[in-house]
Amino acid sequence: MRPAALLAQVGEGFVILEPGSEAPRRWTPEASLRVEERLKALEDPGEAAATRLRPGGASEIECADAASRKLAGRWGLTVREPTLPRLRELRRTLGEPAFSLPRAFVLARASQRLHERLSRPEEQVVLLSREFDRLERLELRDGQALESLGDVSDPGTPAGAYLTMARASQEAVRLRRQELGHLLELETRRFLPNASALVGARTAARLLALVGSPAALARAPSSRLQRLGSRPRGGPQAGPKYGVLYRAEGMDRVPPDRRGALARTLASLLGPALRADLITGGALGSQLSDRRERRIRDLNRTTRRVPARAEATLSRGRTGRPPRESPRSP
Repeated sequence: MRPAALLAQVGEGFVILEPGSEAPRRWTPEASLRVEERLKALEDPGEAAATRLRPGGASEIECADAASRKLAGRWGLTVREPTLPRLRELRRTLGEPAFSLPRAFVLARASQRLHERLSRPEEQVVLLSREFDRLERLELRDGQALESLGDVSDPGTPAGAYLTMARASQEAVRLRRQELGHLLELETRRFLPNASALVGARTAARLLALVGSPAALARAPSSRLQRLGSRPRGGPQAGPKYGVLYRAEGMDRVPPDRRGALARTLASLLGPALRADLITGGALGSQLSDRRERRIRDLNRTTRRVPARAEATLSRGRTGRPPRESPRSP
């Protein structure tokens, strides 16, 4: 593809680097405005008159800054973002030591892309979820500290006055956390409707915040989803059976010894829910919620049993042999 003309602002004027030219042409805003006013005076400027405003007769142009984009829009040209080699070529052609256009362009593009990235729905869910967890930890720590301080502080002492002020601040944090939680639930149910219906909006938001990427979350296997957010235990103890799923919807309605089984079920159902939210766009929330409720009813009806082999092993002892009978005393 043939490169378009490159327009850049240098000092008080503009320079145009046309493809294949040795030196850029210089333009001033006053000159371009005079030509524009002369064209406006005509009833029908026509294509030939409009072409005189375009460098090299091109229909598109590469602009390196906001002022160049504005000037190109005044010309009626299609703006195309230049590449960094083109900007380096312009800097090398100009030969001005004070010309720092490539660095300024890279910083401006990076800032623009960062703003666009943070404005995406998934990034909004991640930011709100992490801020909600931070406020929750802050409220918990402040509550523990104020509880210990309130046991030794009288209302008429300086410590008592500080305690009153701290409790007011803690109440403000609690109200802010509630408002943030409401906003987080709305945004998560809009972005992850099926996963929110299955495990709850806040749990779905925590899963996305831990993984950091919607694509990685949709590809995650159920075993990872089940233990996401957990910490491995040291020693011979059994590993964790669930991570952030301990706050999932319905987890508090089953016995503690059956929550691992419910976590496995929820993790296996999370895969289709996330793929429907992030890839296919299907509506599976009601079906997955019904399957979750049926699983909760089954877990509440059945009690956890020790397998027959395990009972036989326990009865034989560690050696695997049946215990010896003590001789009867004569």
